[in-house]
Amino acid sequence: MAGQARQDFNAMLTFTRVLSVAVVFILLAVAAVSLTKDVEKFSNQAWQQQYARLVHSVNAIYSQWLIRGKPQRLTLGWQTLSLVGTRESSNLKINKLSARQDAIAETTNEIWLSNTGFPQLKAKDKSGCQRLWHDLLGQKLDENLKHELKQTRQTAITIYRQEPQRCLFQGEGGSQIIIDFSIEKLSFIEG
Repeated sequence: MAGQARQDFNAMLTFTRVLSVAVVFILLAVAAVSLTKDVEKFSNQAWQQQYARLVHSVNAIYSQWLIRGKPQRLTLGWQTLSLVGTRESSNLKINKLSARQDAIAETTNEIWLSNTGFPQLKAKDKSGCQRLWHDLLGQKLDENLKHELKQTRQTAITIYRQEPQRCLFQGEGGSQIIIDFSIEKLSFIEG
């Protein structure tokens, strides 16, 4: 009888341990899911910021296009635009500031424009889309994301579609920025 009680006690102890481990795994799974949602939310916010920057850039280009008499091409110098923004922020160190200015100084870009002042692709392919992003924002797409998403390993997929003609930039979280050349419109779709 004592042997049977001992076996029952050992079985109950083993069952309790297995149940405890299962509860811990369930709690870890719930934490991982909620953490993943937070990372995706952060990623979507970064994509929204990139979209806002793109809209502001296109609007500034349109204004310059009107001011300069509606040319077919417009040369952008991101050096002058950068100096205005960086002098206002006092928490940047001098060496970081000069390194950033040197990087931006290399990005003098020529934008081709439609008859209505909307930016156009130089090459109608994926590389043309990536180049347009670089020309409009003064940085490559991946550099923008690395700056916005310092702690995550966000990558972007660039897709060119011929019909209707558009560039699609998609993040891992599903967010998309679309430059539609057929209707000359920028769009953001949250993932």
